[in-house]
Amino acid sequence: MKADKPKYSTFQNMVWSLARAWEYHKPIVAIIAAYSLITAAYQIADLFFAPQILARLEERAPVGKLLLTILVFTLFEGVSLGLMRYMHEMQNIRFRVVNRRLHEKVIEKQCCTSYSNMLLSKTVHLRETSENTVNNNRWGPSEIYLMLATMGSTLFSFLSALSLMTYLSLPIALISLLSAAVSLITHQLTEMWYFKRRAGIGKLRGRIGYIARAAQSVAAAKDIRIFSLSYWLSKTHLRAVDAYKEQMGKYKLRQFRDDALGSVMNLFTHLFAYAYIVGLILHGKLSVSQFVLFFSAVHSFTNWIWRFINTLLRMKRHCLDICALREFLELEEPFRMDGGEAIPQKDTYELRLENVSYRYPGAEEDVLKNVSLTICAGEKLAVVGLNGAGKTTLVRLLSGLIDPTEGRVLLDGRDIRQFDRREYYKLFSAVFQDYSIPDFSVAENVSMRLPEETDRKRVEECLKLAGLGEKLEKLKKGIDTPVGRELYEDGTLFSGGECQKLLLARALYRNAPILLLDEPTAALDPLAEHGMYLNYSAMSEGKTSLFISHRLASTRFCDRIVLLDGGVIAEEGTHESLLALGGKYRELFDVQSRYYREGVDF
Repeated sequence: MKADKPKYSTFQNMVWSLARAWEYHKPIVAIIAAYSLITAAYQIADLFFAPQILARLEERAPVGKLLLTILVFTLFEGVSLGLMRYMHEMQNIRFRVVNRRLHEKVIEKQCCTSYSNMLLSKTVHLRETSENTVNNNRWGPSEIYLMLATMGSTLFSFLSALSLMTYLSLPIALISLLSAAVSLITHQLTEMWYFKRRAGIGKLRGRIGYIARAAQSVAAAKDIRIFSLSYWLSKTHLRAVDAYKEQMGKYKLRQFRDDALGSVMNLFTHLFAYAYIVGLILHGKLSVSQFVLFFSAVHSFTNWIWRFINTLLRMKRHCLDICALREFLELEEPFRMDGGEAIPQKDTYELRLENVSYRYPGAEEDVLKNVSLTICAGEKLAVVGLNGAGKTTLVRLLSGLIDPTEGRVLLDGRDIRQFDRREYYKLFSAVFQDYSIPDFSVAENVSMRLPEETDRKRVEECLKLAGLGEKLEKLKKGIDTPVGRELYEDGTLFSGGECQKLLLARALYRNAPILLLDEPTAALDPLAEHGMYLNYSAMSEGKTSLFISHRLASTRFCDRIVLLDGGVIAEEGTHESLLALGGKYRELFDVQSRYYREGVDF
């Protein structure tokens, strides 16, 4: 069921933004208050300037007094204007401090929130909205502070003009307020309409961005050219843009309707007020200076009302994004990320699945069904099976990336939910099928640490042990050579096999007690895969190790092999015992081995 209103109100988001200002940069609150007061003082002084000069002329004041009045107002407005410009520049600089700090919080949350959270479409939407909110200095909290300053100054000026309007004519003041109230209500209804469609509009915006990124992706460049995908991508992008423009067009049309209604009501309010003032002066009830003062007050009063309303409406729109930002930063973690029990320090550990079932969010059936499996301390276990058997899900469960829907994952007999999950992650060296090699230096890709935190000698040793010694000698900058060419023109490109060796060096550098390999060599030929697994086997001596593969022959060196089929353990044993059993494992092995025999019919 869709929410009919945001989780946090506009007022709550304003308070939260001010609290972040106080937390990250306390002078911001003082700057907002000072800018509001100075701007209001300038506007009020400007309202009284001309009427005061005329009043001095009407009372035939001495030239000195007249010039003094002009001098005082001119100096006051000049100083106020200078301070306003200075404060505005201060705002642009200091308000961005909060955006930068919140940007750091968003990045930290992206990296540290549970993997299971990242599988939810709601999280993806909140993350994208949060990134857009804090990446743009004209959005997010920095814009909230600017609008608060504007609203503060407008409110002070509005109250001053209201007192004049009430003194002149209470009915005119009430009509002006009524007109503003009607406009505020119509605009609020439009904002409610937008909020109900905001999630869908956000998805369209995300689709547009995704297609644009895909078209620019180096990884997709070959497919785009070979399969002539440019037409398809451009048409898909255009359709998404058209759908987005259609929704935003309806929103803008509603805004135009509300603005038109407000302008008409504003026009009649002005006509009524001006007619009343002209009538007073014609009947001799107002002096010329009073006429100018009240005439200006009517004009300023309505302008300040509309400025306040427009700023408030902008504030409400921005606060929707602040709301998404808060929801993302406050995402509830399903794991105990800190404060858990200490993990015993050992060289090796036992892992066990106890009656484990798992179902992905939104799925109709379990991927794993009541699986019980023990990986003994120091054991090399292989998990094999066809695609979709549940092998990757099993790795995610053992590594603590996700928790089972039913059952328990145990480390040395203790439920891993008792432990600090971040500390639990440190037990693993993992290489996944969809591995990540970012565009940073070779050294950083091995150590996964900042340059000053990297043991350079150890990096070189791990690269040589992984079989990249010759590659390293050819690199002009050695381990400081960037990997990839999206960020660096002089970056080096690694082949598929070299990438696997780089991942092996990464695992060697981490030297964790448990090794998990989730089909990282799927793109390699069988001989290369077998050689890579032997390298992993040598480096994992004495460690608890899990090898995932759909090629059965590559894992025959393991102490034990488990065959997953349909989310359950179908067979279990050594390579030889499973062949002798003559079951599903033997059937799959025979099918795969035929590919490498000449003259065998399929």
